[in-house]
Amino acid sequence: MRLTTALHDHAVDLNAIMHPVTVTEMLDENLARIRVHRDNIRRYRNLLETQLSELERQFIERRISEEKSALEALTSEVFPIALTLPLSRRIAA
Repeated sequence: MRLTTALHDHAVDLNAIMHPVTVTEMLDENLARIRVHRDNIRRYRNLLETQLSELERQFIERRISEEKSALEALTSEVFPIALTLPLSRRIAA
């Protein structure tokens, strides 16, 4: 249900007020979405190890690319600070 206030004339979502989503719930939902993308990528990679037609292989490779893009976008949204190792540590690893 949406309610418009007379003073400010903007919509207010009553469900959001009555059932606020906690930070923990949002994080849990986002982590579940990350797991789904990761699992899909793994499943598609396993399919690439099977006997496929060229058309099927192209489709699966495109789906992997789409899933990776969605995963990267979601991870950068959920974890906006990129933690990188210093160059010397990255070379050794």
